[in-house]
Amino acid sequence: AEYRQQRISEAQYLATVKEIMESVRDRRKTNLPTSLEGNEFAQALYGAVSEQLSSVKGMVIGDSPAPYGEAPLSSDAKLDQIHAEMGLRMEKIIREEAVVRWRDNPDAQNRMRNQIDDFLFELQSKMGITLSLEQMDSLIETCLNIARNRPDDV
Repeated sequence: AEYRQQRISEAQYLATVKEIMESVRDRRKTNLPTSLEGNEFAQALYGAVSEQLSSVKGMVIGDSPAPYGEAPLSSDAKLDQIHAEMGLRMEKIIREEAVVRWRDNPDAQNRMRNQIDDFLFELQSKMGITLSLEQMDSLIETCLNIARNRPDDV
């Protein structure tokens, strides 16, 4: 769009396209919070959370001051940080409830669902996020599908 509006030159446009191409080719994840580095399962859950909650309105992000010596985070950065924490917490729940052959065990999967459900209700009360039951169920099922389709590291 910037190129079409003649805000950037052809050389800048080419450089941007090359950077995106290399990022996709090398599978670099540029916009991930640092807490997710090296944790592919949590990264996948973070992506699911970000996608599912992109349409959620009414998220209240506290205006707590930044730690001494750190710049305050933008609201998008705070939102990314919350999504990353959600992905990490859901990964922990799934790993804690995983038993041998959990993919074939409805009881283990229901324990995972219940734990994640409790976590989401807790998150709603703490963060002021408003999620419908359908949104919560969709998020839970998406996360469990990701876990089911992972290699045997879960």
